[in-house]
Amino acid sequence: MNKNLPQKLNNHPWLSLNIIILLFLASFNGLSQTGSVKGKITDATNGEELIGANVLIQGTTKGTTTDVNGNYTLERLEKSSYNLVISYVSYEQLIQRIDLKKDESVILDIKLQPFVISVGEVKVVAQKRTDTELAIINFFRSGSQVVSGI
Repeated sequence: MNKNLPQKLNNHPWLSLNIIILLFLASFNGLSQTGSVKGKITDATNGEELIGANVLIQGTTKGTTTDVNGNYTLERLEKSSYNLVISYVSYEQLIQRIDLKKDESVILDIKLQPFVISVGEVKVVAQKRTDTELAIINFFRSGSQVVSGI
């Protein structure tokens, strides 16, 4: 090895600065190797876009909502396997597993099923009250004859 190398670097300060900058920029190369998941969420019965549906990565706080066209995008995801939790009011929640590779962009379109609650027959019962002053006044107003006890 050349023992004069440190002296040569001292004679050329720009060379040592370039080496530092090169090492600094090389460290960002690993950070830029992330993937993304994007797609569209629609109603499974009629194909209508679901505005404001939630797409979350299970076990994290990372997530997004769909736009006015039902589209969503999750970016800057590391290479890994994820469980996506897709939910929307009055629709069944769906958990979808994805395996994301380095620098991969996965397109995942989802069709959510409406959540149906069926109830039995509902019977509404009402009864007219005739024992109040207002009921008596209305009775006299609707009558065809005017009768007064005065």
